[in-house]
Amino acid sequence: MKKAILNYPVLDKGYIKLLDYINSYKSIESLSNLITETYGKQRLIAIFGGDEGAFSKLTKEDMITFASTYALTAPFKNIIFRVKMKMPLFIAIQWFRKTSNYTKIRLQQNHEDLEFYLPLLYEGSEDISKSEQAVLNTDLELHYIKALNLYNKLIEDGITHRQAEMVLPQSLYVEFYDTITLEDFIGWYRKLGILKELYCHELMCYVAALDRIVEETLPLKIMKQLKKGISN
Repeated sequence: MKKAILNYPVLDKGYIKLLDYINSYKSIESLSNLITETYGKQRLIAIFGGDEGAFSKLTKEDMITFASTYALTAPFKNIIFRVKMKMPLFIAIQWFRKTSNYTKIRLQQNHEDLEFYLPLLYEGSEDISKSEQAVLNTDLELHYIKALNLYNKLIEDGITHRQAEMVLPQSLYVEFYDTITLEDFIGWYRKLGILKELYCHELMCYVAALDRIVEETLPLKIMKQLKKGISN
C-alpha cells in the first residue's frame, strides 16, 4: 500500500490521508495563463464588466482571485488530490452526496475490527456536563454492543455479511478512497461557508482536515488568492 504523503486524524478514530497529488501548474503564472486559455480573454472581459482597460491591469494573482470569485473553476479540475478516508457511516453518506469519485468502501467483517464513533461533542446541548456526556457515551456503547451481538448472531445463523450489516448503527466507521479536484474543493468551501450552520460538526471536521491538506500541498500564493476569491 502506498505510504500517505499527509495524514490527519479526525474525530476519535477517523482520518484523512493524502496518497497522491497531481498538479502541473505549480506557479501563479502558469495557472493564470490556463484560466485565460480555458475561457478566452473576451469572455473574461465580459464577466469582469466589459472594461478591457481595467481587465488588462489585473495581475496574475488577481486573475486567480477573479476566477475563484466568479466560479470560473474548470481549470482547477486538473489539480487532483487522491485520498483515503475513514469516517462514521452517517458522515460518509453526506460526503458521498458531494462526490462521485469514491471507491472501495470497506466494512470490517470481524467483530474485533468493527469500530464505532463516540462523540466528543454533542450538538445542541452546550450546557451538557462532562458527567452527562459520559452517561450518554456509556448508553451508546451498550447500544453498539447489542447491535454487534445481533450482527454476529445473524452471521452464525448463516445470514450473509451484506444483509447482516442492516443491524449495524450508522456510527460504524467505514474506509474508502476518494479523488477530489481543486474545483470540487472550491465548490465545497464556498457552499459550506454559506450554509455552515446546516452541516453537522463531524462533517466540518473532515472538511477542515481536507482544507489543511490543500493548504499544505498547493503553493502558498495560489492558496491565498483562491481563498481571497472564495470569500468575496
